[in-house]
Amino acid sequence: MGMYDTRDTFLSSWKGFDGNLNETFIRRSEAEAVLVSRPLEVVDDVMDILGAGAVSLLEVDPPTLATLEYILRSTPQILAKRGIVPKKEADVQRALHDHLECSFKDYNRTVKLPKGLKSFEPDGAIESIETLIEVKFVDTRRKIGPIVSEIMEDLSGYAGSKDWSRFYSLIYQTEPFVNESRFEHSLRLSKNAGSWKSIVVTGSGGRDIEGDQAPKKRKGKGGA
Repeated sequence: MGMYDTRDTFLSSWKGFDGNLNETFIRRSEAEAVLVSRPLEVVDDVMDILGAGAVSLLEVDPPTLATLEYILRSTPQILAKRGIVPKKEADVQRALHDHLECSFKDYNRTVKLPKGLKSFEPDGAIESIETLIEVKFVDTRRKIGPIVSEIMEDLSGYAGSKDWSRFYSLIYQTEPFVNESRFEHSLRLSKNAGSWKSIVVTGSGGRDIEGDQAPKKRKGKGGA
């Protein structure tokens, strides 16, 4: 939940008991005297804070996320209506940028992660729902493996970010090379997928000949 100060405060208080969880005191008022467990009081305080934090996280407007996912899944139709037959990742990105900017007032196509994390650059972001978006273009079956590896590398790059809590990968394939369930299963094997969700769509498209010939470059300065 990103509540690092709360975690540190709890651990510091818990260490103070030094294994003695039987410590109690009497809290008196005009009406009564109550025996209170100090360790349980610390836990209760933290649970109250976590409960408030959980409410904050759950207050994200569900229709907003539903709208985003609907747009991402509709990418083939968006391209077709614009008369675009994509041949590379940038073709898909440009169409989505335009559409998402018209749909979300805080959509940003130039977001960078804070220093200290691997410096990958997402393809887009929606700040109000703390969401980053990546676009991948697949025009041959042999690209599936490298793209899974790229996303797994991105998982570690985005992990621990305090500003972004949701991550989407749009996999645009020009033929039905892989289904979404199998792709998701491959990512879950990394044990690091967390709140990362992949959306796989199939639409028209040509071969990215330049992309096949050019050496693959990561978009950031970090990486293995």
